[in-house]
Parts: sequence; C-alpha cells; structure tokens
Amino acid sequence: MAAATAWAAGDSAAEVAVLPGNWDAARLLDATATQWRWCSWSGQRLGLDYAAARAAAAGLGLRWRRVFPQLRTMEIAVINSRRAGRAAP
Repeated sequence: MAAATAWAAGDSAAEVAVLPGNWDAARLLDATATQWRWCSWSGQRLGLDYAAARAAAAGLGLRWRRVFPQLRTMEIAVINSRRAGRAAP
C-alpha cells in the first residue's frame, strides 16, 4: 500500500518498498496511471477502467485473475488517500 499511497500523492520519484508478491500489481498500477474514471462534477477519482487495466495486464504478460485482487487493493488505497486529503485530486 505504500506504493499506492506515494503514487497517489504524485510522487513518482519516491522510493517505496513493495513486497515481492505485490510487484506485478505495482507495475500494473503504474501502467494504468492514465486509465482512471473521474466524476465530472467533483473531479474525484472513481476507480480504474478495468477493461483498460486488463489490456495493460495482458500487455505486461500478467495473469488478470491473479493480479486483479492486488490491483484492487492498491486502487482503493489511492482513492482513500485522495479522499482523506493526503493528496490533491
């Protein structure tokens, strides 16, 4: 979750610890950085576009069913950190 929180804060240069078992999901989160759904009236992130994320996973050679639960956890961390005011939208 540290990777997702640093990424959510817009700190692309931050060094974060990623457990080996979460590395594929962290790579996928980075690859889908431009694939967020946004609320037009509030400007808030709603979540990732899963069709685009699935295509990115395939492009990275990742198995969707294995990486999706981890990606979802990171996605929730990003959304929650933004909503808690720890990063600008």
